[in-house]
Formats: sequence, C-alpha cells, structure tokens
Amino acid sequence: MTARYGSTRSILIGTYDRAIAQYSAGDYKAALVSMSKVPPRTPWRLARLAGCHAQLGELKEAQRIMAEVKRIAPDYSPLEFAQTGIAFEHASDAEHLIAGVAKALAAYEDQG
Repeated sequence: MTARYGSTRSILIGTYDRAIAQYSAGDYKAALVSMSKVPPRTPWRLARLAGCHAQLGELKEAQRIMAEVKRIAPDYSPLEFAQTGIAFEHASDAEHLIAGVAKALAAYEDQG
C-alpha cells in the first residue's frame, strides 16, 4: 500500500508541476486541466485556477472561484501568497503568476 501511495503522490506532484509549467508558458487551458486534477482544492490551488480563468478572459468563472476561496478562507490573501509564498527561478514567472491572481482578485472585488 505504501508503494501505491508513493506512486499516486508522485503523479500528483508531476501534474502540479506540469500545471505550473503550462501556466508559465501561457497555456492556460492546459494548466486548468492539469490543476483541476490535483486534490485537495486548497485556497491556493483555487486561486491558481481563478488566475487561469482570468488570463483567458473568463472573468465570471474567475469571480466564482475567487468567491469560493474567500468563503473557505476569509482571511487568506491569494495575492500576498503569490507575491511572497512561492519561489520561482525567474522573476518574470513570478510576475506572470501574480498578474493572473491579481486579475482574478480584481474581477472578484469589482463584481457588484
């Protein structure tokens, strides 16, 4: 059973890494598919999904997902986490991620 858990965990880590690479390459649709396969649906993973939708111009879906983030973690700041909680080799990758999360958060805050 341990071998199976390790194997499943490796697959999930690989899927998460793939989603990060796809987002960084601007392939937001593929990043959505990959990130959607990674449980659990934590506030950060949801914020990344919202960022993908925002980058695709799907602002209603970005709003809906960001509302879920705020519902399950009202004090969590996805933008602050994007700015300080993730290490990237290249600053441009960090800025790209921050831009998507900021766009999703702005869509959420602008809904009315």
